[in-house]
Amino acid sequence: STVNPVDLSFTDITVPGVPSASWGGMTMGGTNLYILTYSIPARLMSINPVTGAVIASVNTSLKYGHALTFDGIFIYGVGNDAFSPTLVGTIVRADPDVLSAGSFTTVVTPSAAAIADDITVLAGRLWLPVEVPPTGEILGASLSNLASQLVIITGMPTGCFGVASDGTNLWASWDATLDGVLGGVTAYNPFNGALINTHTFPPGYTSTNEIAFTPDGNTAFVTFWLAPARVA
Repeated sequence: STVNPVDLSFTDITVPGVPSASWGGMTMGGTNLYILTYSIPARLMSINPVTGAVIASVNTSLKYGHALTFDGIFIYGVGNDAFSPTLVGTIVRADPDVLSAGSFTTVVTPSAAAIADDITVLAGRLWLPVEVPPTGEILGASLSNLASQLVIITGMPTGCFGVASDGTNLWASWDATLDGVLGGVTAYNPFNGALINTHTFPPGYTSTNEIAFTPDGNTAFVTFWLAPARVA
């Protein structure tokens, strides 16, 4: 759907040939909408955001596309074989102007990792949250080659379900922070992985999920995977 940010009115668009449950991630890149499907193999699709018309569609090496982002030059997608015992995570990089089977750069993450729904770019790295506890890993892949990766071992007892940038620091969301009970968010230095700040939410605010910042980076909104859903 296309949504008016002022009054939240929306208009549905339909992408032909793809079931609605197949979306794994999406991002805007220039004037087009890019979608990664939650399928084997995952497909990267370029969509006209007004009409829903498919401009290009190509299979990737990903299994179960899970997240997608654009850094102004390249599109980055991640996926994981969610039904494999090893939960191997994989990154692909694509030039949005050249979507073809031979145009992708593909790198496997350094550890068996199920990559979560949100990825972000900061300080020359693509940051990938890892859903699998107990060490609370966040992976930072160098944008130059994707293979040079910084692994932040946070010690959190649960998986990391989202990352976001305020323009300076890397923020991560946790189902539970160090107390093992209450949901929370943490901030890290993107250059050395040092912990900067931790915020724990009150009881009832568990299953911390996604983070979004205002353009000035001064205010964050956090969602919770609850029923009914909550936003703080």
